[in-house]
Amino acid sequence: YDFNSLEKVLEDCGFSNVHRYDYKQVLPKGYDDFSRCFWKHLRDCKSMAEYEQGMLVGLNVECEKL
Repeated sequence: YDFNSLEKVLEDCGFSNVHRYDYKQVLPKGYDDFSRCFWKHLRDCKSMAEYEQGMLVGLNVECEKL
């Protein structure tokens, strides 16, 4: 999925307020999960800044179901 195709599927299933989220604003500092997974792997980088310049692997989406 890309965002547009996933948004359509979610809206067709009755979800609303579908939007991408920035893991930096949602997760506690230092919390590690796949919403902040970048390619290239951290073990291949010299710093966190270099890691975060990679491609974000996940499609971080939130929505509401009323």
